[in-house]
Amino acid sequence: MESKGASKAATYEYMELEQVEADLYIDYYNERIRIDHYKGAFKNLLKELEVRREKQPFTKLIVYTKPTQWQQLIADGFQLESIMKGYFNGVDNYVMCRYYSNERKKQGNWVEEDQLIDQVMAKESSAMKRLPDSYEMRKVRESDLYELATFYGTVFSSYPTPIHEVDYLTKSLKGGTLFFIVTFEGEIVAAASAEVQNVFHNAEITDCATNPDHRQFGLIRHIIKELENELYEKRIYCTYSIARANSFGMNRVLKQMGYHYEGRLTNNCFMEGSYENLNVWVKYKK
Repeated sequence: MESKGASKAATYEYMELEQVEADLYIDYYNERIRIDHYKGAFKNLLKELEVRREKQPFTKLIVYTKPTQWQQLIADGFQLESIMKGYFNGVDNYVMCRYYSNERKKQGNWVEEDQLIDQVMAKESSAMKRLPDSYEMRKVRESDLYELATFYGTVFSSYPTPIHEVDYLTKSLKGGTLFFIVTFEGEIVAAASAEVQNVFHNAEITDCATNPDHRQFGLIRHIIKELENELYEKRIYCTYSIARANSFGMNRVLKQMGYHYEGRLTNNCFMEGSYENLNVWVKYKK
């Protein structure tokens, strides 16, 4: 799997400053900082991050905000890129972004990606195909992780997180991430996961991959359905997924599964050799 320079592992950090506190996600590989939650004087937090940015090459700052917060950030150079329904225990998440380089801000094939969404929306949803008898779907076991890492490394030439590394998958599994796979003749041919956020009761459906030789059976739809069932049992009613804006197949899958298109994140992640725009899809079961 291709690597973009030295990839230091992403970290979570709690920051407490004068009149403000925040939970941060420091993503070195994708050169971005995400503020997952904050309360207090945002300008004090922004000043501290400006100092940090001078030492580390972050070119995008993302802030998850509540309905009472997002408009205050416009004067600080942020723009609204997505609204994630029900993200904060039923309260909407307004995703605000600011850029620190012209290159990172360029939107690339934006018009073509709008047209792709139009095509996805216009296409009638089809019934989910029955999982063929020769395929088996199950939850991942720790003994599967070496094969799963190899599978991801084969499907993706590069990816925003190191899912091709066994240590990363092991840490994710032990940290509560749900993984499901579909096997054919004992080999993994499709996989996906759900990263659970227990504080705000939401989960991201991610790491969706299918062996190209087995895509005709809609395997990812079966996995997403099973992940949702597990999440609903845990009282996680807000699920979302972030799909590559140039991928008709994955965007269509999410629309067919009842997810709603809620915006596009500009140059959000490094994939297949360059930064790509990502579409946000949300399902909130009240």
